[in-house]
Amino acid sequence: MRDFQEKLRIGLAATLLIFYAGSVSAACMGRDLMADLPKHQRASLDEIIKSDPFANGNFWRAEKHEQVIDLIGTMHLPDPRSEQVLTRAKPLLAQAKHLLVEATPDQMAALRAQIAQDPQLLFRITGPALPEILSQQEWARLKTTLSVRGIPPFLAAKMQPWYLSMLLQTPPCLANATQGTPSSATLMSGMPPGLDALLMAEAQRRALPLTGLEPPETTLQAMASLTLDQQLAMLRAELSQNDQADDLFATMTDAYFRGEHRLIWEFNRQRQPDSQSGDFTQVESLLLDQRNVLWIPQIIHAAQTGPVVVAVGAAHLSGPMGLLELLHQQGFALRQIDP
Repeated sequence: MRDFQEKLRIGLAATLLIFYAGSVSAACMGRDLMADLPKHQRASLDEIIKSDPFANGNFWRAEKHEQVIDLIGTMHLPDPRSEQVLTRAKPLLAQAKHLLVEATPDQMAALRAQIAQDPQLLFRITGPALPEILSQQEWARLKTTLSVRGIPPFLAAKMQPWYLSMLLQTPPCLANATQGTPSSATLMSGMPPGLDALLMAEAQRRALPLTGLEPPETTLQAMASLTLDQQLAMLRAELSQNDQADDLFATMTDAYFRGEHRLIWEFNRQRQPDSQSGDFTQVESLLLDQRNVLWIPQIIHAAQTGPVVVAVGAAHLSGPMGLLELLHQQGFALRQIDP
């Protein structure tokens, strides 16, 4: 057991490097799948979007009396276009008294140290390994799929299935872009990738106070609360579609930069097997709804001392339990802004 845990610690840095760092490679040449949707599926998506007043737009302002809250929907994965979004965000940061994010660099660094000491956050230390749970065909395909992302089988065999399903959402072109690049410095600095990192770096340059809205292990604990069967269903669904990883990544990023954050979320819902619709709803509750409810009091409290910027994943903005709707219920007037 001790020998295996030591192997986990040795391999963990490489795994975290793939998960948290990197830059988009020229090899990321997927295509947007929205154009291929059957008319009835696209019509269904359009109806959902029309019913949500906050479905589009990555920049919003919430105002109530003297309180001003600027919300920026971010994308956690890196993309060169994020620099353009940062340019739009700078005037908001210049007038803000505080930047609220999901997790700060210091929190992320502490989380990586915690995982290195307690691999059970991401690995199944006891119980059967995945080669004993999955079919031979599934395990063989999983090994092949992960190998192009630089993840060795001995690590994958004991990974939590939910974590593997998330790793599979990172296309090989993006995972490979981390190998042998300066992204290791990003890892050590504690910065997560993408627009979040750019915004936090800009805030630090301006000496703008930075606060995390929750402990960074919250997401890990939420996903770990899923049953093993639910996690395996997620993994199998992701594995069955992984030949489209580059296309799905392009679809997600293109929708984000068009400001269509609700569209991509509902598109992901539609592509789930019918047998997993309940699991998707549960994951939505764990990763979005429950966290949004807990964040609202902190956001409102921070806004009492001056304008604040809230930068969180764009999926948190819309929907009946999205941050924008929850602020609306608290009496805030909301409007899209174009800084």
